[in-house]
Formats: sequence, C-alpha cells, structure tokens
Amino acid sequence: MFKPTYYLLLLLMFINFPFSLAASLPFNQENSGWELYTHRKTIRDVLYAGADKTLWVATEGGLEQRDYQTGALLQVFTNLDGLPYNSVMALATDEQHNIWVGTEGGGLARYSKSGSWTYYTDQAASTTVLPNNYISALLYTHDGLWVGMQDHWGGGGLAWLNQNQEWTYFTTENSDLPGDSVHALADDGAGGVWIATLSGLAHSDNNNVWSLYQSANSPLPDDSIQALAVADRGLWIGTQSAGLAHLDQQGNWSFYSTENSPLPDNWIESLAVDANGGLWVGMSWQGGLAYRAASGEWQLFNHYNSGLPANYVLSLLADADGSLLVGTEAGMVRLTADLQWLPLPGDENGLPHNSVLSLLHDAQQGLWIGMEAGGGLSYLSPEGELQQPDYVDYMGHVNALIADGAGGIWAGNNSGLVHRSASGEYTLYNLQNSDLPDNLVTALALDDLGGLWVGTGII
Repeated sequence: MFKPTYYLLLLLMFINFPFSLAASLPFNQENSGWELYTHRKTIRDVLYAGADKTLWVATEGGLEQRDYQTGALLQVFTNLDGLPYNSVMALATDEQHNIWVGTEGGGLARYSKSGSWTYYTDQAASTTVLPNNYISALLYTHDGLWVGMQDHWGGGGLAWLNQNQEWTYFTTENSDLPGDSVHALADDGAGGVWIATLSGLAHSDNNNVWSLYQSANSPLPDDSIQALAVADRGLWIGTQSAGLAHLDQQGNWSFYSTENSPLPDNWIESLAVDANGGLWVGMSWQGGLAYRAASGEWQLFNHYNSGLPANYVLSLLADADGSLLVGTEAGMVRLTADLQWLPLPGDENGLPHNSVLSLLHDAQQGLWIGMEAGGGLSYLSPEGELQQPDYVDYMGHVNALIADGAGGIWAGNNSGLVHRSASGEYTLYNLQNSDLPDNLVTALALDDLGGLWVGTGII
C-alpha cells in the first residue's frame, strides 16, 4: 500500500546575518573539463601482476595501480580514463598480461598492456553480450576466463570465455549451477573450477561433469557462500552465517564457527592460503582477521588489538614471502611475516563516501560536500586540497547545505539541524532541544531578513 510522505516547513529566526552570493561566471562547455573525486577506501579485490610487479586494487571508487614493493599509488583509473564503471568488484590477469576488470553495474572490461580498453556488457554495442553488468567474481585458468555474475534483476550466472574467444553461459536453467548469484570462483588445480553461489556450491571438472553441494544433499552448513580458497589438503569454504567449512580430497568435512572455534564471527567475507598451508580468514562486521596455522593454532586480529584499519575485511592476498595484503572497508594494509602492520600510502583527494547528497560553494571559493552516513562533511579548498573537518557523530547523512553569511554553514541531516561556525564549533538542533518538528531535515533556504527556512520530512 502507498504510504504518503508529509513535509513540514519551520521558519527559524536566528541572528540577521548579512548574506551575499559570490558572482558566478556563465558556464562555457567548450572550455570545461571534468575532475573526479571518489571514495576508494573500500577494497573489494587485490591482484598481483607479476609481469610488471604491479599491484591492482579494486575499490568502490575506481581501479588503482600501485607499485607492489612500496605500495605507492601510480595511477587511478575511473570512467574518465576508460573504466566503464567506477565501482570495481573483481580482478584477474591472463597470459598476455591483460587486466580483466569486473564492475558493479558497468560489465566486464579488459585493459591491455598498450593501454587500450575492450568492453563486455549486456549492451549490443559491446564486444559481447553478457547476461548482466554486475560482475562479482573473475578467475583465469589455462582454459580461459571464468566470469561470475550476480542475479541482479534477472540474468546472472556464470560465463566462460575459452582460448578461442568463444563464450559459453551457464545458469540454473541450462546447467547444474545451484544459483545465478555467483560470489566466488576457485581453480581446483586439475582443470576444473569451484563455483560459490548464494544457493550452494558447485564443481565443474575438466570434462564438464558437474557436482552439486547444498545443505539438503551434503554436510554443507550454509548454502550462502561468500568465499573460497584451495589448499593442498582440500577446499576452504566461507559462508555467510555458519563460519568455515573444509572439504578434503577424500570427501571428509570439517567445520569451524563461533560455537566450536576461536572464530569471532560466522560471516566469512574473504579467504587466502599462505605458503605454509595456513589459512587467513577475513570476516564481516566486527569479525576482523583470523589466522589458522596448518597445525591448527589460531591468531585473531582486529581494529583494537592491531594495525588493522577496520574489522570488515573484504579482500586478502597472501605473498610467497609470508606477507599479507589486507583490504578493508577503511583502506588497505600490508601485514609482514613478522607481524608488522604497514599502511599503504593513501590519496589525499579521496572522498570518505561515494554518495554525495549536497554541495555548497562558499564565499572563499571552496566547496562543502555533504554525503551519506559514514561520509559526513568534507571541504575542498580553493587550492584543490580535500579536507575532513572535525568529525561529530551527528554529522552523518548530510541532506542539505547553506551558508550562514558569517563564514559558517547550516547542514540538514537525519539527526536534525547542525550549525558549524566559522571557527569550527558545532551546534545541533533537534526534537529534544528545540522546536524542530522532525529530526529528518531535507532542505534549507535563507530569506532576505536573515531567517532560515527548514524543510523536514516525516516518514
């Protein structure tokens, strides 16, 4: 049933500040140029390209190219540089040293060593037509490229590009694939591939013979599988609610969860096997990072007892030297073999969030940027430096911004009305301490008398 939304307007009469708008220049399209500011702290995937010793990093705000040894940022690829979509989910490299890039809405792209892009999307104008543009997993083997897709408003499933550049598509309708939302892929080392979906686990061998594992026909504890890792002794399976499962080469199962092991969280987001046969486990929410040695001992790392940037660990890459690259929702860090935490150099022009809700160009020719919760408020100085003002808990989800005429700003968010003075002091007005009719502030306007109009929404 349709639920109406009502909006109230409240006139708040504050001090009558002098207010003037800076003169604006007419827009000239011929002389215009684009600059892009995105949030790239959330690390979805990490790829080491050994041919040029480069680290490729998939973020929700673009594709990063870094020096593998130092971690120095070499280049950022966005839609301005040929990337079809800025939210990158998965990476792979092939024998010709191309970089394959799976995006969250822009399909699949191939970046060649010569710097050219080739696109594979659900649009007829692309090189090939994929079932949809939401690529969640990539795996390159000697047989070709495997592409896992999400079931996003239809489509999805698994695609295979063989060495003859021929495509084959697998779905629940034409194969034994248990579900059309594919979250992870792993090479079994014998010409086959493991496929993790939200509806169970599948294996396709080198003769295209399928095996299906679900909670209904096997000991698999949860059909929603998020991560896979192949080790000498079998397959590690990370689930969304039942922790870890291990299937050895003889078909025996083992299980590790918060109930029978030191694991702090049952939602497993990422897995990596190191050179010693140990398993690194990245978890969601507050789980952090765990290590299970081949001998069975556990070590736990989180944001509070280590240099882990955040407890939500989305990607892992183990190196032969014993180090580990850890991608979190708050950036990436290298954990050395002697357990030293080395943050990778950041980018000063990165936004804290990609969902921008409001903008304000101030009298000093700077730009205030209001974002969703988690992003809050940022300031782009006239010199092009992106600054993060002192964070306050109630500054999340900035829906509206307006200058107060005295060097400060008003911000409307989901917690009420916030005033930031020219000196950086914050004051919050909400239902509890003012006559504001609702804490959801959606619009702001100043009148000629210095009054502030506040638009609120009651849902």
